[in-house]
Amino acid sequence: MQFSVLDLYTIGIGPSSSHTVGPMRAAAAFARKAMVFRPSRIQVELFGSLGLTGKGHGTHFAIVAGLRGKQPESVDPQSLVPAYEEVQKNGRLVLNGKRNITFLVAEDIRFNRREILPFHPNGMRFQVLSARGSVVLEEIAYSVGGGFVVTHEEAGKPAKAPQVPYPFSTAAELVRHCVREERPISTIIDGNEASRRKRSETNQRLDAVWRAMQECVEAGLHSDGVLPGGLKINRRAPALYRKLRDKPESAPRDSLTILDWVDVYAIAVNEENAAGGRVVTAPTNGAAGVIPAVMHYCDRFLNPSDKDWHRDFLLTAGAIGQMTLAVMTRASLGHSGRVLHADVATTTAYVLVFLGAAGRVASTWMPDPMTALYLSAALWTGGYLAFLARFAPMLVSPRSD
Repeated sequence: MQFSVLDLYTIGIGPSSSHTVGPMRAAAAFARKAMVFRPSRIQVELFGSLGLTGKGHGTHFAIVAGLRGKQPESVDPQSLVPAYEEVQKNGRLVLNGKRNITFLVAEDIRFNRREILPFHPNGMRFQVLSARGSVVLEEIAYSVGGGFVVTHEEAGKPAKAPQVPYPFSTAAELVRHCVREERPISTIIDGNEASRRKRSETNQRLDAVWRAMQECVEAGLHSDGVLPGGLKINRRAPALYRKLRDKPESAPRDSLTILDWVDVYAIAVNEENAAGGRVVTAPTNGAAGVIPAVMHYCDRFLNPSDKDWHRDFLLTAGAIGQMTLAVMTRASLGHSGRVLHADVATTTAYVLVFLGAAGRVASTWMPDPMTALYLSAALWTGGYLAFLARFAPMLVSPRSD
C-alpha cells in the first residue's frame, strides 16, 4: 500500500483539490527550485481542464500564492484574492517570499484551452526566464487529484511502496490482518503509519485534521451570504442550522431529525469549500463533506467515551480510502496502460447519465411524470451502453504499452 492515511486527509483550501490545492503545491515546489537561478521572471501555462476551467476554480489565485511560497495547509484563504490583485496591480511578485521579480499576470499565467499534455488533463508548465528572456529552467507538472502532484519525469512510473507490517490492497487482506492479530482496523492502520513516522506525530496530525474539520463546519454554519460565482447561490447551511437548533429538545431523538443534522454538517463543509475556505481533502475537496458530517454525528449523538475516538475513526475511514485509491489507480492506469483522457465517446456517455439523473429529479414537476421517468431511464441506459461500447474493447484487448 503506497498511500499513507495522512496523504488522504490533507488540510487545504477550496474549491478544488485538483484545480486549487494541487496547482498551489506545484507552484510552490517550482518556486523553491527556481531560486537557484536568480530568475528575472516566471511564466506558467495551464493545459486541459486547468486551462478550460481554471479561472472558475481560482487556479490563477492558487498559482500566485504558490509562487509566493504559500502552502494550502497554512495560507489564509481570505488572502488569496487580495494578494493576487496586488501582484496584478504592481506587476511584481516576491518569489518564494524572498526574491522580487517581474510578474505580469495577464502574460505570465496563460490558460491554454486547446492543448492537453500527454499524461493527464490537469497539466502545468513552469518556466524560469533570464533577464534576456531565455528559458533557463522548465518543468511540467500534473495535478492528478486529491491534491497530489507529480512531475513529468515521475508520471507513469510506479511509486515505490514502503515496507509496512500489514500490507493490503483489498478488504479481504485487511480483514485477515485483523483476524490474525485480533485487533480492529484502526490498530492495524496505526501499525502501518508507525512504520512511516513516530506515533506521536501521526496523532498530532490526526488531531489537526479533526480540528480543521470542526472549524470548517463551524464556519459553514455561521456564514450567511452568497457563494462566489455567476449563479449567485445563497448559502443554505446557516438557515438550516438555526431551524434545527430551535427545535424542541426531544427532536434529536427522532431519527429523521438526526439525519437532518448530518445533512447540515455536510452542507456547511461543502459551502465552505465552494467559497474557497479551509477544508480537509477526504480524499478530495469534492467529497470533503462526508467524513466531517459523520464524525460530527458521532461526536454529538453517540457521545463516545474515548476522548481519542476521532483518531480511530480517521484511521479506519482512511483504510477504506486507501483501498479505493488503489483500485482506481490500478483500473485506470495499470490495467489498460493508457493515458487518462476523456474522448468524445466517454463524454457522451457521462452526459447521457447526467441527463438521465436530471430527468429523474425533474419528473416530480412534470405534468406526465411517467413519461419523464421513461425518458430518464432511456438516457441512463444509453449512457451505460455507450460507456460499455467504449471501454469493453479496451479492457479485453492487449495493453496499449
